[in-house]
Amino acid sequence: MPEAGITMIAVCDFVGAATCNSFMDTFDLLVTADSKRELKQAEFDRQVDLLRPLMNWDPARWSWQVRLSSAHPEHVSSVLTALFEAACLYGTTVTVRPAPASPAEATEAAG
Repeated sequence: MPEAGITMIAVCDFVGAATCNSFMDTFDLLVTADSKRELKQAEFDRQVDLLRPLMNWDPARWSWQVRLSSAHPEHVSSVLTALFEAACLYGTTVTVRPAPASPAEATEAAG
């Protein structure tokens, strides 16, 4: 069993991503959940069952990833609940960052 406790890391550099007053109305976040490599196979399999329906697995980085946005707020609650559970049960480290602008958004901002 992983160490007790929860590890969640929030990277809070939201400059240009949203203003404080409007953050709850519009947000676009990239969430990464790093799996512990020391998990026993049965624990890893349970973590997979928990996160696979909600996130994409990157085997090279040994991590899960999902983009959360205000465009799909119904998805945010289920992802955050699963991530909290994964952090509690399996020691998963969760990082939240502003999502990079899409190429179309970058072009609009530059022009």
